[in-house]
Amino acid sequence: MIHMAFVLLPKGREVIAAKAASALNRRAPGLDFAPSTAASDGEITNLEFKGGRVMIVPVPMPVPKGEADQGFQYSIASWLPTFKPPSHAAHVIVTLRLDQEMTTLNAHLLFTRVLAAVVESTEAAGVYWGSARVTHPADFFLDVANGDDQLWTMLWTGVSAVRQGADRLSMLSLGMEQFGLMDALVTGPVQNANDLLMFMMDMLRYCIERGSAIPHGDTVGRTNQERLKVKHVPSPIDATRKVWSVDIP
Repeated sequence: MIHMAFVLLPKGREVIAAKAASALNRRAPGLDFAPSTAASDGEITNLEFKGGRVMIVPVPMPVPKGEADQGFQYSIASWLPTFKPPSHAAHVIVTLRLDQEMTTLNAHLLFTRVLAAVVESTEAAGVYWGSARVTHPADFFLDVANGDDQLWTMLWTGVSAVRQGADRLSMLSLGMEQFGLMDALVTGPVQNANDLLMFMMDMLRYCIERGSAIPHGDTVGRTNQERLKVKHVPSPIDATRKVWSVDIP
């Protein structure tokens, strides 16, 4: 089982293995992260732990083709009126290799801790989670990663938000195929954007924990009384794929 993401850097800088290992041991105690005795291949940093290895590979250039820069639009951090995408001049490829069985959820929890440790060890500009097409500013990534892991779904998925007329908003999640699941499409009043977002994130985490999407025809709700019908419909960005959809009045 391998997980990979890119940590964006304002300029090329050396990754100090001991510093990264110390940050990882604070965030994931008990796994005993340490620089590999095979140590480093050139500038590559290898950190071994109970159950796998982290590899950090520096690349002295931006992520090609502006791919990481385009991902900022799908981070909910971009909703802030003061948001300005940070630039980067280099990046490191961070890979987590697991040598033992672990649920997809637990693997994502561990990988999030790995990325947060690398971010704080390198004074990063952002994190590009390629499998979700999303790039988060480093400060936002750390703010979320330092909080309740129930909210980490915000880091694992991108969100494409589109206005529908004057008063409706449609939100599509990106990246749930990482979990072998369908993405979500939630539509509702634009003035309730934050409520719609949190509802979608709660439902995505519920799907991850249960290991399957909410079935077509089932109902969900934000309260015990609310009954919102779930439909499986073609994705608005790829008609060959299905998403589960909820329309909130």
